[in-house]
Amino acid sequence: FLKTSTTAAAMLAAPAFVRGQNLNSRLQIAGIGCDGKGWSDIKEMSTHGKTKLVAFCDVDLARTEKVKELNPEAPIFQDYREMLAKLGDKIDAVTVSTPDHM
Repeated sequence: FLKTSTTAAAMLAAPAFVRGQNLNSRLQIAGIGCDGKGWSDIKEMSTHGKTKLVAFCDVDLARTEKVKELNPEAPIFQDYREMLAKLGDKIDAVTVSTPDHM
């Protein structure tokens, strides 16, 4: 059991080792979809001490006003492809929130 657990834990941690990321560092998160459910998701992510919001994306820039308050330095994008092309190496996780009808 111990051998299997150790192997599984090593495999889960491997991506952080490969990137040279300190396992105690903050998780760099980007948000796609910044209003409604997106606001709720992004705001919740900001409450965890081990996270940092590094970028926001919404096709309607007016919808990004609230998230700017969470990290005014984080860049805002209208196209997720541009965001990932420019900051993909600095983003560990992305929250994607779309309306129910999408």
